[in-house]
Amino acid sequence: MAVIDSSRTIERRGMDAGPIIDRELPRQKGNSITPFNILLVLIIALVIVGGAFWTFIESNDTVSDSAPARSAYLPHAPILIVGNAGFTNASGVVWGSGTTSDPYIIEGWDIDTSSSNGTEIRNADVNFVVRNCDVNVSGMNLRCIRLLGCRNGILRNNTCSGGLLGIDLWESTSNSLVNNNCSQNPIGIGLDHSSNNHVSRNNCSDNFYGILIPDSDGNIIDNNTCLRNAYGIQLAGSGNVLTWNQLLDSNLEGVYIAEGSYNLICNNVFIGNNGAGTTFDPGHIQAYDDGTDNRWNGSNGEGNCWSDWTTPDVAPPDGIVDVPYDIAGSAGAKDLFPLTTPQAPIPEFGMMPFMVMVLLAAILLASEARRRRK
Repeated sequence: MAVIDSSRTIERRGMDAGPIIDRELPRQKGNSITPFNILLVLIIALVIVGGAFWTFIESNDTVSDSAPARSAYLPHAPILIVGNAGFTNASGVVWGSGTTSDPYIIEGWDIDTSSSNGTEIRNADVNFVVRNCDVNVSGMNLRCIRLLGCRNGILRNNTCSGGLLGIDLWESTSNSLVNNNCSQNPIGIGLDHSSNNHVSRNNCSDNFYGILIPDSDGNIIDNNTCLRNAYGIQLAGSGNVLTWNQLLDSNLEGVYIAEGSYNLICNNVFIGNNGAGTTFDPGHIQAYDDGTDNRWNGSNGEGNCWSDWTTPDVAPPDGIVDVPYDIAGSAGAKDLFPLTTPQAPIPEFGMMPFMVMVLLAAILLASEARRRRK
């Protein structure tokens, strides 16, 4: 539409001329692809994909705790479940139907035995959760909780003490062990011939082995605390990831790799293992590697934090010790980028960051709209 310039019209009225019409073509709107549009599309796509992902994660985490927790432990006989059909109320199930959205729940039991494993589940692939149980066994060949040939299980918030193993996985895959306390056993947590399991935020203290992983591949071991064990974590497998663990005051090494390859060990904290102090002593190295091609650094260039190897960091100061940390053992391994201080792990978070991104996208969109109107 033509625009009338009123000031120019007034000037020419005395000359009997009509109004001068500004014939400048109007600006084109909304047809060009700008960097803003690209950024906005990327943000929206990330919000949608990320939102769906975190909704899935949070819903599954909620499902695993969907049944109301008991206010106190109740005495229960040792539990033995064989096969999917073994999940019954008589066997200790208090909730659920074994599906992804409604797993079997075994919880709230106080199990004290000297004649058998405390809780044993064999050859099951339905979804199940064992949580909030206090399991104590008296016998050097007994396990507090044992999964044999199982998948899709979650062991959460259990206390396990007194047996050969606090938690024992044998030929089991795709299970989660979260926030359990496994103390005063020869072995806190053991994974034997078991793959693709997640062991996270457990306390394994005052055992001989905090976590023992023989002949097992592809497991993630993160955010665990191993305190005052003979060995913090001993590993004989390949493709496992050990990260964000606290290895503290082990009588021997904090991490001992007996054999295996392509394991990743990074962002762990080693303090006072194998008699180490605050100054490096080649007779008191805090880790041992007899494997091949194991990596003691992450892809982000960060290694581990060693209490006896925190300086120098001068070229330039970047939080990485300028000299590698030598790992004992036949592999001749080194931590190439030892950290001067422990790093904070990436927090577990829900939908809040994505809501912030949605708000940011809305603000940017409104700002661009105002600019174009001008």
